[in-house]
Amino acid sequence: MANPQGPLTLIRYWSSFIKSARHGRRVASYFDATAAAGWRNVLVCSRPPETAEWADPLRASRVAIIYHPRARGNFDASCVARVFRLCRSLSCDVLHCDNNHTSPLMGAALARVPARVWTKHAMEPASEAGRPESWRDRTALSLRLTLALASRVLPVSDAVREELLRKGADPRRTSVLLLPLDAQTPAPVDRSTARAALGLPADAFVVTAIGRAAAVKGWDVLVEAFAALADSRAYLLLVGDASAEPHFRAGLDAQIARHGLGERVRFTGHVSDMAPVFAAADVSVLPSRSEGHALALVEALRAGLAVVASKVGAASDVISHMRNGLLFDRESVPQLADRLRALHDDPALRERLGTAARTLQGIPTPREHAEALLTTYRSLLARTHGGVR
Repeated sequence: MANPQGPLTLIRYWSSFIKSARHGRRVASYFDATAAAGWRNVLVCSRPPETAEWADPLRASRVAIIYHPRARGNFDASCVARVFRLCRSLSCDVLHCDNNHTSPLMGAALARVPARVWTKHAMEPASEAGRPESWRDRTALSLRLTLALASRVLPVSDAVREELLRKGADPRRTSVLLLPLDAQTPAPVDRSTARAALGLPADAFVVTAIGRAAAVKGWDVLVEAFAALADSRAYLLLVGDASAEPHFRAGLDAQIARHGLGERVRFTGHVSDMAPVFAAADVSVLPSRSEGHALALVEALRAGLAVVASKVGAASDVISHMRNGLLFDRESVPQLADRLRALHDDPALRERLGTAARTLQGIPTPREHAEALLTTYRSLLARTHGGVR
């Protein structure tokens, strides 16, 4: 068991990897409050970042980085053993999981870690796939074991919390903590310069979506709705990994060809700096079939874009329909097409929604998010340590 007399130790079991400089800053911010309180902080990643400098914010905050392979499946004995040894060797006080969860929490429980926290980022597989629940989905053995092992569950939106409660989560131990908005406001980018760099006409009507070419992100829904715009000067930018699901991408290509959209739909691939994309766009769309808390949606709102989002995840938490954005029913091509036509035909509506979008309500700053995490950890440790720093 952890020693309450020594420095408190937090292990954040990320089990992914740092994907960009911005991502490195975001993950580092999660440790700000515990670092200021004198805790020892450890981040577990699956592999080093592609660019070493992306982890500099973590090093600057004295966060130790350890590399563990991702768990193979929900019940990975090797992962359980690795986490057990890590927690015992570091006298871990708090293990906080993202992504992989059941096996790490099993290891932490066996190591008698007093506080075990899970951040739930996504909806369950049936919701993500937009299909009825199977018997395996309803049984949800891995999820139910995680809910039993976690001292506190932190879903990233009301929609994720409601699904957890339907699956048997204890409402007393399940509380929403929205992800923070990046503290660094992007520098202004000239619109004409951004459009020229992306090969877009200066007078184009530009729609963008940020995600990846995967069924869950709903790019096929957006392409179908976009095809209904009777304007040869309308362009669609699909930003993100264009090869995430090759079969889905092949279907998108066929869909684009069938509608004769050709050069008017552009796949940009991964973009590390979204400011030029937002500067070039008139409208940002979140057409996802499922989301936990889409950071791309929040960033588009902060950029002052007119936003259209499907009613998934945190979209309804941050968008009030017709006040700071537009909502549509998940997978409803007619509704999305209507929203796009309205924004295309009414520049004043775009301007009004974009102006309101900049004033975000309820999204924590990185500092507020880090302080909320520290408060959570302290409240859990108080039950076992009797009083913590």
